[in-house]
Amino acid sequence: MILFCDFDGTLFRRNIDGDFEKNLEAVRRFRAAGHKFVMTTGRSPSSLAEVLPNYAELFDYTIGDNGSVCLGPEGINFEITIPDDEQDEITAFARSLPYGDQFDFVYDRGCHGHPDIDGGATKIRIWTLNKEIMDATMVRLKEHFGEKYVILGMSSAKPTLPFIHEG
Repeated sequence: MILFCDFDGTLFRRNIDGDFEKNLEAVRRFRAAGHKFVMTTGRSPSSLAEVLPNYAELFDYTIGDNGSVCLGPEGINFEITIPDDEQDEITAFARSLPYGDQFDFVYDRGCHGHPDIDGGATKIRIWTLNKEIMDATMVRLKEHFGEKYVILGMSSAKPTLPFIHEG
């Protein structure tokens, strides 16, 4: 049997005492019974490691960064990054849209620190405080670029992140 499980809100639930440890023990028992456990998460491997440093020992495979990287016992199964010139193209296109000057861009290089991953951007986050502007922008970006890359539209206050590229 192979089980795929999300991390945040499923395996890892904040503010529930003892829940995470119980869930990890259930994963250990599941794997000890000969089954495969696959962690799927929007988190990057480095972000997952901040919460669970030994995640590679607990899961047979980890699909991270919204599906842009898959790690397993033999190392990297696949990695999809956004080439620098295409990051520039996406940024320029978004900036050319109405209200484009209101956006902050974050390029997640979430696989940095892993010895086998090149550390390229795996997703782009575009922030604005206005949800209507963001929704319209995401429609235009998908029309122009399709579903080729992970571009996340965020319409909330931008958190402090260590990988802010441009703002």
